[in-house]
Amino acid sequence: MECYDIIANLSAVDSQGRINNIFEKLYNFLSDESMITAGHVIDNSWKIVKSKPEYQKKVTNKLLELENIPRNQECKNILLGKAILSFDKYFDEIQNKEQVIS
Repeated sequence: MECYDIIANLSAVDSQGRINNIFEKLYNFLSDESMITAGHVIDNSWKIVKSKPEYQKKVTNKLLELENIPRNQECKNILLGKAILSFDKYFDEIQNKEQVIS
């Protein structure tokens, strides 16, 4: 799980755009069977947005899709709570605030 934390932390110094190559793979883990794996991606999403503002829209859209991923309601609520905390860390940069709020 720590690899997601490391990737997000390294995005700040990713001058070669390597995150481009792994972005979709990284966010595919949101639908991983393990809630812990998905949680790590969500918890660190704000770091990617802060270091790579051009990813704000893509990251926001991925987090908004959490509601559509099949999980039991308790797990979904936990992950959505994590998404809210992540949104909070970059809310000022979000372009479509109404969609996030709803």
